[in-house]
Amino acid sequence: MTARIFVMVFTENRRLEQMTLSLLHSAGCCPMLPAVDESPTEALHRVRPDAVLVDCEHSAAVSDRFFELADAYGIGVLIYGRETREADADLIARQQNVCKLVLPAEGNLLQHAVLGAMS
Repeated sequence: MTARIFVMVFTENRRLEQMTLSLLHSAGCCPMLPAVDESPTEALHRVRPDAVLVDCEHSAAVSDRFFELADAYGIGVLIYGRETREADADLIARQQNVCKLVLPAEGNLLQHAVLGAMS
């Protein structure tokens, strides 16, 4: 990956957050988090990342406003979950017509998933 891709992560699970940030960094992306107490839509307004990874358990995953704003800004959205939540991630991804990923994922798989979400 030649240009750094800025990817914002939305999760309320601190362990999953750290794993996701580490995986993104290893995949050559520039991961970031919303500011403390910042809503997902406020974070999209402020940062306008290239892509966002949204934990299927996060409130943004069920927010039509979040998906509309991401679409309006041309931000790629990738819904993710662990194996135990794969069905939830799959359902949300189909409802919102976005990509889905199961974590943990190898760096090259994550990189391709992020790039695919941006297309």
